Amino acid sequence: MRIETAISILAEHLLVNGLNIEFRAKAKEIASSVEIDNLNSLYRFFHNPPSKPHFYTVEEYGLGGWLSACQFAIFEIIYNLGEDTLPFIREIAWGEYDWIQGNAIELLIRFAAQGIRTEELIVEIKENFPNIRCEAQLYAIQPLVKDLATDLSLSRVFDRLLEIEDFQDAYDEITYVDPDPHNIFNDNLYGRVVSSSKTDEKIYKKKTVAFLNLNNFQYGAFARKKGEVRVGINEDCQIFKLEGKEVLSATLDEILKAQIVAVGHWSFEQTNTNPISIYPRAITKIQ
Repeated sequence: MRIETAISILAEHLLVNGLNIEFRAKAKEIASSVEIDNLNSLYRFFHNPPSKPHFYTVEEYGLGGWLSACQFAIFEIIYNLGEDTLPFIREIAWGEYDWIQGNAIELLIRFAAQGIRTEELIVEIKENFPNIRCEAQLYAIQPLVKDLATDLSLSRVFDRLLEIEDFQDAYDEITYVDPDPHNIFNDNLYGRVVSSSKTDEKIYKKKTVAFLNLNNFQYGAFARKKGEVRVGINEDCQIFKLEGKEVLSATLDEILKAQIVAVGHWSFEQTNTNPISIYPRAITKIQ
């Protein structure tokens, strides 16, 4: 199998299904049949990936979604080629900063957990990890965290690496649980409802079902513009109501009749509307 084909198959799986057991198994199978003259030939694919699949859109997968998926796929192939790839991986892990540095360090951790040069790699990571950028530190650890509960060998390696202050800090950031993920108790993200209306239109490939116009929204730049904001409620938005100290599910009609709402985190804005529109992941009736 040509390496371009192998990368595309695995990257498409990542985009559609995420990082799962099937991805790991597919990568292992592909690695045994892929044609690679030498590892250095893979370098060009790190920043010049194969063509995007027909279903790929920036709106759904992000500007760098395909590139990241291909990079992850390449490293998974490398990992399954075994211990002989360590010099290649180390060159990337501890070389000049590049986004793929995190991928390489992740593989070093996995090799150590697999029992390959465990002591040598742990010492190496302890020595070098504090010297790399925080973005690479986070990127190295994040894909492995979900496996700690079921992979005892990985958990043991993590326990030793958590002795590194920077490793502990990165782990804490990744595993932090927000006690108020929908901003229900953050009154800077409360807004008074001026008007509300139902709609049925597709915005950023999501069906939007209603809009609320708010004022007195005291968050960031909005506070300097009389706190005015238009909130779009789309099909993915969670809807709640606060009754006493209890957070309950609510209906769209209850939100549309609210006087004050809490706006959850949002991932995109429309700046060509007046006022600016935001599309939060959750909205809660406070009064």
